[in-house]
Amino acid sequence: MFEYAQMSEPTDSEKQRLSELILPPAIYSGYEAAEKAGIEEEIAMRVWGAIGMAHIDPSVVAFNDRDVDALRTVAMFLKSGYPIENILVVSRLLGRVMSRVTDAQVRALVDRIGSEARTDELATGIERIVEVTPATLGYIFRRHLWAAVQHLPEGRGEEAHLMVSVGFVDLVSFSRISDEVEEKDLTALVTLFEELVLNACVEAGVRLVKSLGDAVMFVAPDADSTLRAAVAIIDRVQQHDDLPKVRAGLDFGGVVTVGGDYFGRPVNVASRITGYARAGSIMFSEGFREALTEEYDVVRLGPRRLKNLGLVSLYRLRKAP
Repeated sequence: MFEYAQMSEPTDSEKQRLSELILPPAIYSGYEAAEKAGIEEEIAMRVWGAIGMAHIDPSVVAFNDRDVDALRTVAMFLKSGYPIENILVVSRLLGRVMSRVTDAQVRALVDRIGSEARTDELATGIERIVEVTPATLGYIFRRHLWAAVQHLPEGRGEEAHLMVSVGFVDLVSFSRISDEVEEKDLTALVTLFEELVLNACVEAGVRLVKSLGDAVMFVAPDADSTLRAAVAIIDRVQQHDDLPKVRAGLDFGGVVTVGGDYFGRPVNVASRITGYARAGSIMFSEGFREALTEEYDVVRLGPRRLKNLGLVSLYRLRKAP
């Protein structure tokens, strides 16, 4: 099990020193930063809010040249014809992702250097993070952008319908377990689950869309890959006695994407099926079964009424391929 070291609260002067390693000192108010970037102050505030910055009075000096450069990039996109709403959607997504990334980095740093670490040791770690992370994120971004381009739908007009298979997997009785174990053990449990899921998704060639702690969602253009991922996840989780059993629900159909997430009936059906499935089982809709190109040993369960979705014909995988 992982254990995170607990550190004493840094003093204000120590926080100031660490902060200066990350960002230059503030020299502009919000009004000044927006004016210098050539963008409306109202748009600047919306962008800052979208990336997750706490609300700051625009008259307060709290911004620097990096903020101005970022706003200039936004202004460039706006002049190129990008709608502000699209920019805000991407900004919100990046803000959520970066919040998790930076939290994980700081936790890992504290865990590595120990609870008795001096400010000098923290500063060295922060400097290293600032030094290597931008290039690493750039590399990961290009890899995922490449993968996204490979999965572009054939029709890319406004009415284009993206056909995908959707999978949900969740830990059974997670709410009860989370009340019974200590925080550090719960963190280790979720971390292990996410690691097993990510490895299985990568090997199966599916995209992990999101992790909700006790549940994950993944998608693929074909049904066979999604089924292979679900089988691999269940098999790997069952090899760990520390983890509760999991179950999976799968569907196939047309979806829309917003901010890196997927929406539509297949997402809702897969989620509902997961809640209906028994521990250790994989269930899917008739539409998903028809999308499979390989032969599988399945059991027809017949139609079941799913909340807010009506009758859906369900199948259960009898034996993993």
